[in-house]
Amino acid sequence: RSSHLIIVINTHANPEDSGLLYGSGKFTSLDMILSHIFDLSVIKHYGKSFLFLVTCGGFVKYALEEMRSSCQWFSSAIAFGADSVDPLLVSTQFLFTLMDFHIFGCELFDLAVHCAFKKEVTFHTSVYVANQSQIGHLVECTWRWWPNGVDV
Repeated sequence: RSSHLIIVINTHANPEDSGLLYGSGKFTSLDMILSHIFDLSVIKHYGKSFLFLVTCGGFVKYALEEMRSSCQWFSSAIAFGADSVDPLLVSTQFLFTLMDFHIFGCELFDLAVHCAFKKEVTFHTSVYVANQSQIGHLVECTWRWWPNGVDV
C-alpha cells in the first residue's frame, strides 16, 4: 500500500541570506535542517513526499536552487514569496486545500496547486512550486483583453 510523507517547516528566514532560523537566534541551511530531522534516504520509501516551507520571503529571494535541490528527496517543494507570511492563512487556505485535492481527491498535482491558489492566498503571497526539473512561480494577476485595456 502506498503512503505519503508531508513535511512542513514553519520558521523565520533571514532576509539577508535565506538562512532558516534554527534554535535560539541561529540560522542554517535547508539541507542542514532536513538532515538533522531524519535520515533523508528514508524519504524514497514513500510513494509521494512533499516539503512545505512556510517561511518569510527571505528564503525564496536567495535559496531557489536549494529549494530545487531538496527535490532530489521530495516529489515537490513549495515555498511562499511574501516578506511576512501568515502561516495560518497559507496552511489553511493553500496547503490543506492542495493536499485535499491531490492526496484525498487524487487530482494531478499541478491541477491541485491551481485549485489551491485561491484569492485569499493570491492577495497575501506568491507561491513557488519546485520539482526536480523546474521551479514555477504563481502570482496574482488580472486578465485583460489588451495589455493596457479593459479587464476581462
